[in-house]
Amino acid sequence: MGQGYSLTTLSAGSATIDVPELSDLSYEKSLGDGRLMKCIRARHRNGLVVVKVAMKPYASMKLDRYVNALLEERRELAQIPNALAYHRILETPTNGYLIRQYIHSSLYDRMSTRPFLEDIEKRWLAFQLLCAVRDCHARNIYHGDIKTENILVTSWNWLYLADFSSSFKPIYLPEDNPADFSFYFDASGRRTCYVAPERFLGTGSLNEGTGKLTWAMDIFSVGCVIAEIFLETPIFNYSQLFRYRAGEYEPQHVHLNKIEDKGVRELVQHMIQLEPESRYSAEEYLNFWRQKTFPDYFFNFLHQYMYTITDPSSGHGPIGSEKFEESDNRIDKIYYDFDKITYLLDNDADSESIKPRESTPKKWNDVFLST
Repeated sequence: MGQGYSLTTLSAGSATIDVPELSDLSYEKSLGDGRLMKCIRARHRNGLVVVKVAMKPYASMKLDRYVNALLEERRELAQIPNALAYHRILETPTNGYLIRQYIHSSLYDRMSTRPFLEDIEKRWLAFQLLCAVRDCHARNIYHGDIKTENILVTSWNWLYLADFSSSFKPIYLPEDNPADFSFYFDASGRRTCYVAPERFLGTGSLNEGTGKLTWAMDIFSVGCVIAEIFLETPIFNYSQLFRYRAGEYEPQHVHLNKIEDKGVRELVQHMIQLEPESRYSAEEYLNFWRQKTFPDYFFNFLHQYMYTITDPSSGHGPIGSEKFEESDNRIDKIYYDFDKITYLLDNDADSESIKPRESTPKKWNDVFLST
Protein backbone atom coordinates (compact mmCIF):
# COMPACT_ATOMS: atom_id res chain seq x y z
CA MET A 1 0.00 0.00 0.00
CA GLY A 2 1.88 2.99 -1.29
CA GLN A 3 5.30 1.42 -0.80
CA GLY A 4 6.13 0.96 -4.48
CA TYR A 5 8.11 3.58 -6.41
CA SER A 6 8.14 4.55 -10.04
CA LEU A 7 11.00 3.33 -12.18
CA THR A 8 11.86 6.97 -12.87
CA THR A 9 12.80 7.40 -9.19
CA LEU A 10 16.51 7.27 -8.41
CA SER A 11 17.49 4.36 -6.19
CA ALA A 12 20.59 3.57 -4.21
CA GLY A 13 20.38 0.01 -5.45
CA SER A 14 23.71 -1.78 -5.62
CA ALA A 15 25.61 1.42 -6.39
CA THR A 16 29.40 1.32 -6.14
CA ILE A 17 32.39 3.67 -6.51
CA ASP A 18 34.28 1.16 -8.64
CA VAL A 19 34.35 3.37 -11.76
CA PRO A 20 37.31 4.91 -13.65
CA GLU A 21 36.20 8.45 -12.80
CA LEU A 22 36.74 7.71 -9.09
CA SER A 23 40.00 5.79 -9.39
CA ASP A 24 41.61 8.11 -6.83
CA LEU A 25 39.17 6.88 -4.15
CA SER A 26 39.31 3.57 -2.32
CA TYR A 27 36.25 2.10 -0.63
CA GLU A 28 36.36 1.86 3.18
CA LYS A 29 32.87 1.11 4.43
CA SER A 30 29.18 1.81 3.99
CA LEU A 31 27.70 4.63 6.06
CA GLY A 32 24.09 3.89 5.22
CA ASP A 33 21.83 2.30 2.66
CA GLY A 34 19.15 4.92 2.16
CA ARG A 35 16.59 4.27 -0.53
CA LEU A 36 17.43 7.49 -2.37
CA MET A 37 21.22 7.32 -2.11
CA LYS A 38 23.80 4.93 -0.81
CA CYS A 39 26.36 6.59 1.46
CA ILE A 40 29.97 5.36 1.42
CA ARG A 41 33.11 6.40 3.26
CA ALA A 42 36.13 6.33 0.99
CA ARG A 43 39.77 7.32 1.26
CA HIS A 44 41.41 9.96 -0.89
CA ARG A 45 45.17 10.52 -0.81
CA ASN A 46 44.56 13.63 1.34
CA GLY A 47 42.02 12.14 3.73
CA LEU A 48 38.55 10.66 4.11
CA VAL A 49 35.56 11.59 1.98
CA VAL A 50 31.86 10.78 1.88
CA VAL A 51 30.46 9.54 -1.42
CA LYS A 52 26.71 9.59 -2.03
CA VAL A 53 25.66 7.37 -4.90
CA ALA A 54 22.35 7.24 -6.77
CA MET A 55 21.89 4.59 -9.44
CA LYS A 56 20.06 5.55 -12.62
CA PRO A 57 16.97 3.41 -13.30
CA TYR A 58 17.84 3.44 -17.02
CA ALA A 59 21.03 4.36 -18.91
CA SER A 60 19.48 7.10 -21.06
CA MET A 61 18.46 9.14 -18.02
CA LYS A 62 20.28 12.48 -17.89
CA LEU A 63 21.10 14.34 -14.69
CA ASP A 64 22.32 17.58 -16.34
CA ARG A 65 19.67 19.71 -14.64
CA TYR A 66 20.69 18.51 -11.19
CA VAL A 67 24.42 18.70 -11.91
CA ASN A 68 24.18 22.31 -13.10
CA ALA A 69 22.10 23.33 -10.09
CA LEU A 70 24.55 21.68 -7.69
CA LEU A 71 27.56 23.31 -9.36
CA GLU A 72 25.96 26.74 -9.04
CA GLU A 73 25.07 25.98 -5.43
CA ARG A 74 28.66 24.94 -4.71
CA ARG A 75 29.98 28.20 -6.13
CA GLU A 76 27.76 30.22 -3.78
CA LEU A 77 28.39 28.06 -0.73
CA ALA A 78 32.15 28.53 -1.12
CA GLN A 79 31.64 32.04 0.29
CA ILE A 80 29.95 30.84 3.50
CA PRO A 81 32.09 29.90 6.53
CA ASN A 82 29.53 27.53 8.09
CA ALA A 83 28.50 25.66 4.95
CA LEU A 84 30.08 22.58 3.41
CA ALA A 85 29.19 21.93 -0.22
CA TYR A 86 29.80 18.87 -2.34
CA HIS A 87 33.40 19.06 -3.57
CA ARG A 88 32.88 16.85 -6.59
CA ILE A 89 29.68 16.36 -8.56
CA LEU A 90 29.86 13.61 -11.14
CA GLU A 91 27.55 11.83 -13.56
CA THR A 92 28.45 8.54 -15.24
CA PRO A 93 26.36 6.44 -17.66
CA THR A 94 24.98 4.41 -14.75
CA ASN A 95 25.21 6.54 -11.58
CA GLY A 96 25.29 9.99 -10.05
CA TYR A 97 27.91 10.82 -7.41
CA LEU A 98 28.13 13.55 -4.78
CA ILE A 99 31.41 13.75 -2.88
CA ARG A 100 32.34 15.90 0.09
CA GLN A 101 34.88 15.92 2.89
CA TYR A 102 34.26 13.47 5.71
CA ILE A 103 33.84 14.98 9.16
CA HIS A 104 33.75 12.58 12.06
CA SER A 105 30.70 13.80 13.96
CA SER A 106 27.29 15.01 12.97
CA LEU A 107 25.45 17.19 15.47
CA TYR A 108 23.32 14.15 16.32
CA ASP A 109 26.49 12.17 17.15
CA ARG A 110 28.10 15.04 19.05
CA MET A 111 25.18 15.49 21.44
CA SER A 112 25.62 11.95 22.73
CA THR A 113 29.42 11.96 22.85
CA ARG A 114 31.51 12.73 25.94
CA PRO A 115 32.35 15.32 27.07
CA PHE A 116 28.71 16.37 26.81
CA LEU A 117 27.96 19.86 25.60
CA GLU A 118 27.89 22.69 28.12
CA ASP A 119 25.14 25.31 27.93
CA ILE A 120 27.44 27.90 26.33
CA GLU A 121 28.54 25.35 23.72
CA LYS A 122 24.91 24.69 22.84
CA ARG A 123 24.36 28.41 22.37
CA TRP A 124 27.48 28.62 20.24
CA LEU A 125 26.28 25.81 17.96
CA ALA A 126 22.79 27.35 17.68
CA PHE A 127 24.39 30.70 16.82
CA GLN A 128 26.53 29.16 14.08
CA LEU A 129 23.53 27.36 12.63
CA LEU A 130 21.61 30.64 12.40
CA CYS A 131 24.65 32.29 10.80
CA ALA A 132 24.87 29.51 8.22
CA VAL A 133 21.18 29.80 7.35
CA ARG A 134 21.38 33.61 7.24
CA ASP A 135 24.30 33.52 4.80
CA CYS A 136 22.68 30.84 2.63
CA HIS A 137 19.37 32.69 2.43
CA ALA A 138 21.18 35.92 1.55
CA ARG A 139 22.38 34.09 -1.58
CA ASN A 140 18.95 32.58 -2.30
CA ILE A 141 20.10 29.10 -1.35
CA TYR A 142 17.69 27.00 0.71
CA HIS A 143 18.60 23.71 2.30
CA GLY A 144 15.33 21.83 2.34
CA ASP A 145 16.25 19.14 4.87
CA ILE A 146 17.82 20.71 7.96
CA LYS A 147 18.16 18.17 10.75
CA THR A 148 20.85 17.12 13.22
CA GLU A 149 22.14 14.40 10.88
CA ASN A 150 22.86 17.00 8.17
CA ILE A 151 24.82 19.30 10.47
CA LEU A 152 28.49 18.47 11.01
CA VAL A 153 30.59 19.46 14.04
CA THR A 154 34.38 19.40 14.26
CA SER A 155 36.42 18.71 17.38
CA TRP A 156 36.73 22.51 17.72
CA ASN A 157 32.92 22.81 17.85
CA TRP A 158 32.90 24.50 14.47
CA LEU A 159 29.62 23.80 12.72
CA TYR A 160 29.00 23.06 9.05
CA LEU A 161 25.58 22.89 7.42
CA ALA A 162 25.96 20.15 4.82
CA ASP A 163 24.12 17.83 2.42
CA PHE A 164 22.00 20.51 0.74
CA SER A 165 19.12 18.83 -1.04
CA SER A 166 16.78 21.48 -2.47
CA SER A 167 17.88 20.71 -6.04
CA PHE A 168 16.84 17.05 -6.03
CA LYS A 169 14.37 16.47 -3.18
CA PRO A 170 10.69 17.41 -3.51
CA ILE A 171 9.42 20.60 -1.90
CA TYR A 172 5.91 19.34 -1.22
CA LEU A 173 4.83 15.95 0.09
CA PRO A 174 1.46 14.19 0.22
CA GLU A 175 -0.13 14.40 3.64
CA ASP A 176 -1.91 11.07 3.25
CA ASN A 177 1.06 8.90 2.22
CA PRO A 178 4.19 8.62 4.39
CA ALA A 179 6.13 6.73 1.70
CA ASP A 180 7.57 9.87 0.10
CA PHE A 181 8.67 11.24 3.46
CA SER A 182 10.37 7.94 4.32
CA PHE A 183 12.05 7.76 0.93
CA TYR A 184 13.47 11.29 0.82
CA PHE A 185 13.71 12.54 4.40
CA ASP A 186 14.07 9.58 6.77
CA ALA A 187 17.23 7.78 5.70
CA SER A 188 18.23 7.22 9.34
CA GLY A 189 14.92 5.57 10.23
CA ARG A 190 14.56 7.72 13.36
CA ARG A 191 11.14 8.91 12.14
CA THR A 192 12.02 12.42 13.31
CA CYS A 193 10.21 14.97 11.16
CA TYR A 194 11.47 18.56 10.96
CA VAL A 195 9.88 19.31 7.58
CA ALA A 196 7.79 22.49 7.77
CA PRO A 197 4.04 21.73 8.09
CA GLU A 198 3.13 23.83 5.03
CA ARG A 199 5.11 21.43 2.84
CA PHE A 200 2.51 18.67 3.32
CA LEU A 201 -0.41 19.05 0.94
CA GLY A 202 -3.65 17.19 0.31
CA THR A 203 -4.03 14.93 -2.70
CA GLY A 204 -6.04 17.46 -4.66
CA SER A 205 -3.63 20.35 -4.12
CA LEU A 206 -0.34 18.46 -4.43
CA ASN A 207 0.02 19.31 -8.11
CA GLU A 208 -0.44 22.97 -7.27
CA GLY A 209 2.58 22.90 -4.96
CA THR A 210 5.12 23.53 -7.70
CA GLY A 211 6.76 26.59 -6.17
CA LYS A 212 10.16 26.95 -4.62
CA LEU A 213 11.44 26.46 -1.13
CA THR A 214 11.13 29.52 1.08
CA TRP A 215 13.31 30.79 3.90
CA ALA A 216 10.41 30.26 6.33
CA MET A 217 10.46 26.51 5.62
CA ASP A 218 14.11 26.31 6.61
CA ILE A 219 13.48 28.44 9.71
CA PHE A 220 10.93 25.94 11.05
CA SER A 221 13.51 23.15 10.70
CA VAL A 222 16.18 25.28 12.40
CA GLY A 223 13.86 25.86 15.35
CA CYS A 224 13.37 22.10 15.72
CA VAL A 225 17.14 21.52 15.63
CA ILE A 226 17.85 24.21 18.24
CA ALA A 227 15.23 22.63 20.48
CA GLU A 228 16.90 19.24 20.09
CA ILE A 229 20.30 20.75 20.93
CA PHE A 230 19.03 21.99 24.29
CA LEU A 231 16.67 19.11 25.07
CA GLU A 232 18.81 16.33 23.57
CA THR A 233 15.64 14.76 22.25
CA PRO A 234 13.56 15.51 19.13
CA ILE A 235 10.36 17.53 19.53
CA PHE A 236 8.51 16.11 16.50
CA ASN A 237 8.15 12.73 14.93
CA TYR A 238 6.10 12.23 11.78
CA SER A 239 2.74 11.70 13.50
CA GLN A 240 3.32 14.45 16.07
CA LEU A 241 3.93 17.00 13.32
CA PHE A 242 0.52 16.28 11.82
CA ARG A 243 -1.11 16.46 15.24
CA TYR A 244 0.66 19.78 15.83
CA ARG A 245 -0.67 21.12 12.55
CA ALA A 246 -4.19 20.03 13.57
CA GLY A 247 -3.86 21.70 16.98
CA GLU A 248 -3.86 18.39 18.86
CA TYR A 249 -0.24 18.49 20.08
CA GLU A 250 1.58 21.24 21.95
CA PRO A 251 5.37 20.80 21.98
CA GLN A 252 5.78 23.61 24.50
CA HIS A 253 3.87 21.61 27.10
CA VAL A 254 5.50 18.27 26.29
CA HIS A 255 9.07 19.39 25.59
CA LEU A 256 9.85 23.10 25.41
CA ASN A 257 9.00 23.91 29.02
CA LYS A 258 11.93 21.70 29.96
CA ILE A 259 14.34 24.23 28.42
CA GLU A 260 15.57 26.16 31.43
CA ASP A 261 16.55 29.37 29.65
CA LYS A 262 13.54 31.54 28.88
CA GLY A 263 15.25 33.23 25.91
CA VAL A 264 16.01 29.93 24.18
CA ARG A 265 12.49 28.69 24.88
CA GLU A 266 10.93 31.81 23.35
CA LEU A 267 13.29 31.63 20.36
CA VAL A 268 12.24 28.08 19.53
CA GLN A 269 8.55 28.76 20.07
CA HIS A 270 8.71 31.68 17.66
CA MET A 271 10.56 29.70 14.98
CA ILE A 272 8.16 26.75 14.92
CA GLN A 273 4.95 28.77 14.53
CA LEU A 274 2.50 27.18 12.14
CA GLU A 275 2.03 30.33 10.08
CA PRO A 276 5.14 30.85 7.91
CA GLU A 277 4.42 34.60 7.73
CA SER A 278 4.83 34.85 11.51
CA ARG A 279 8.38 33.54 11.52
CA TYR A 280 11.37 35.87 11.34
CA SER A 281 14.36 35.56 9.05
CA ALA A 282 17.59 34.15 10.47
CA GLU A 283 19.10 37.65 10.47
CA GLU A 284 16.19 38.98 12.52
CA TYR A 285 16.48 36.15 15.03
CA LEU A 286 20.18 36.86 15.49
CA ASN A 287 19.55 40.57 16.01
CA PHE A 288 16.53 40.21 18.28
CA TRP A 289 18.05 37.52 20.52
CA ARG A 290 21.45 39.19 20.72
CA GLN A 291 22.42 39.54 24.39
CA LYS A 292 19.27 37.61 25.35
CA THR A 293 20.48 34.22 24.17
CA PHE A 294 23.68 34.93 22.25
CA PRO A 295 26.40 37.00 23.96
CA ASP A 296 27.93 39.95 22.14
CA TYR A 297 31.33 38.34 21.77
CA PHE A 298 29.81 35.70 19.49
CA PHE A 299 29.11 38.52 17.01
CA ASN A 300 32.05 40.83 17.61
CA PHE A 301 34.92 38.43 17.95
CA LEU A 302 34.49 34.69 18.37
CA HIS A 303 32.78 33.75 15.10
CA GLN A 304 35.25 35.55 12.86
CA TYR A 305 38.27 34.45 14.88
CA MET A 306 37.23 30.79 14.92
CA TYR A 307 36.70 30.97 11.17
CA THR A 308 40.30 32.06 10.69
CA ILE A 309 41.40 29.14 12.84
CA THR A 310 39.29 26.49 11.11
CA ASP A 311 39.52 27.80 7.55
CA PRO A 312 41.46 25.12 5.59
CA SER A 313 43.88 27.66 4.14
CA SER A 314 44.53 29.65 7.32
CA GLY A 315 46.83 27.14 9.01
CA HIS A 316 49.33 27.02 6.18
CA GLY A 317 52.79 28.24 7.02
CA PRO A 318 55.44 29.42 4.57
CA ILE A 319 55.76 27.60 1.29
CA GLY A 320 57.54 24.34 1.83
CA SER A 321 56.03 23.55 5.22
CA GLU A 322 54.56 20.10 5.62
CA LYS A 323 50.84 19.54 5.97
CA PHE A 324 51.19 18.02 9.44
CA GLU A 325 52.45 21.41 10.67
CA GLU A 326 49.06 23.05 10.10
CA SER A 327 47.70 22.12 13.53
CA ASP A 328 50.85 23.43 15.21
CA ASN A 329 50.55 26.68 13.29
CA ARG A 330 46.97 27.15 14.46
CA ILE A 331 47.92 26.43 18.08
CA ASP A 332 50.78 28.94 17.78
CA LYS A 333 48.34 31.55 16.49
CA ILE A 334 46.08 31.06 19.52
CA TYR A 335 49.11 31.21 21.83
CA TYR A 336 50.32 34.52 20.40
CA ASP A 337 46.78 35.95 20.34
CA PHE A 338 45.95 34.79 23.84
CA ASP A 339 46.10 38.24 25.47
CA LYS A 340 43.75 39.66 22.85
CA ILE A 341 41.39 36.69 23.18
CA THR A 342 41.11 36.94 26.96
CA TYR A 343 40.65 40.71 26.82
CA LEU A 344 37.85 40.53 24.25
CA LEU A 345 36.04 37.66 25.96
CA ASP A 346 36.36 39.12 29.45
CA ASN A 347 35.23 42.58 28.44
CA ASP A 348 32.56 41.55 25.95
CA ALA A 349 34.13 44.01 23.53
CA ASP A 350 32.10 46.24 21.27
CA SER A 351 31.99 45.88 17.51
CA GLU A 352 34.90 48.27 16.99
CA SER A 353 37.36 46.09 18.92
CA ILE A 354 37.94 43.81 16.00
CA LYS A 355 36.79 44.32 12.45
CA PRO A 356 35.59 41.17 10.73
CA ARG A 357 37.22 40.58 7.39
CA GLU A 358 35.29 39.57 4.33
CA SER A 359 34.73 35.84 4.01
CA THR A 360 36.99 34.39 1.33
CA PRO A 361 35.99 31.45 -0.85
CA LYS A 362 37.11 28.06 0.44
CA LYS A 363 39.95 26.61 -1.57
CA TRP A 364 38.75 23.14 -2.39
CA ASN A 365 42.28 21.96 -3.18
CA ASP A 366 43.23 22.89 0.38
CA VAL A 367 40.48 20.70 1.73
CA PHE A 368 40.82 17.55 -0.34
CA LEU A 369 39.51 17.54 -3.85
CA SER A 370 39.89 19.31 -7.17
CA THR A 371 36.85 19.97 -9.30
